[in-house]
Amino acid sequence: MCSAFDAVLGDVSRSVSDETGLLELTSRACSAATSFFAGVSWASVMAQLDARPVTVAATDLRALLLDHAQYREDDGPGLHAIRTGSSAVMTSEGRGDRWDGLPVVAGAIGMQWSVAVPLAAGGGWVGALNLYGTDPGPVPALDQLVLADLLPNLQQGFDGYLASGQQGSSSHDFGSGL
Repeated sequence: MCSAFDAVLGDVSRSVSDETGLLELTSRACSAATSFFAGVSWASVMAQLDARPVTVAATDLRALLLDHAQYREDDGPGLHAIRTGSSAVMTSEGRGDRWDGLPVVAGAIGMQWSVAVPLAAGGGWVGALNLYGTDPGPVPALDQLVLADLLPNLQQGFDGYLASGQQGSSSHDFGSGL
């Protein structure tokens, strides 16, 4: 792992065994995404560990609004990534082509593009890292080295959480999300 990620993520991903640890890791990962990916204005992590997806971390209220718009529509880039294991991209030019309600929210808050990257753990797809940008123009190329450091940490954290058997046993209601 690069030294910049050592400073941001620390050893959290290696020690996730409860909801608090997972929330701390995902929050740090969102902050790292906005710091280390050029053009990323906001980030969030969605998780679907049972029937209903939730946002477990977000850098900004606008990221949370975009996630919730996807939940209302039961579709969107993040949900597509979770359900298919494939990354999804949405741009301001192509907003209306696929996702009906999301473009309204995206346009209202200034989102120009979104990239959702699936997260695997426990033998399946459990979440998505959502990256949102406000700069007009093409979606910037994501630094693959940064992505290669960030995703395994998130996935290792989800694996630790799932392996702990602690789901639903803390005082925080993880199932309700943010």
